[in-house]
Amino acid sequence: PDVGPEEANKKTPSPFLMEKIRGLAEQKAFAKLLEFDQLIKAREQGEAFLGFSEGAITHPPTFKVKRDKGIEYKDQRAPAYCDRVMWRSLPYMPASSELTWCGDGVDSSDHKPVGALLSLGMRPP
Repeated sequence: PDVGPEEANKKTPSPFLMEKIRGLAEQKAFAKLLEFDQLIKAREQGEAFLGFSEGAITHPPTFKVKRDKGIEYKDQRAPAYCDRVMWRSLPYMPASSELTWCGDGVDSSDHKPVGALLSLGMRPP
């Protein structure tokens, strides 16, 4: 069975949901995971971060992980993309994301840090 939006957005996930998310993350099926992303949906509906851009997410969810190297999710919260790189630029200085990543070697938090390489252009004002 598939996971519905009600199940996907529960704070405390069912064992079924945890296995589904872990499996998709291990398969690097990030596009499938992002189908349930609340921030993407809010941005698409004009409810959050108007005028901001975000690069492609090419890494697994970065929260709620065990404080260890690598990514191992805690069972009490559904893994989520809580850590993001977003930007807004001036019309004559367009920016684009060349690369995004997560620092899965960092073990000091239940979040993994994320980063992006941005390219800035210049147009006459």
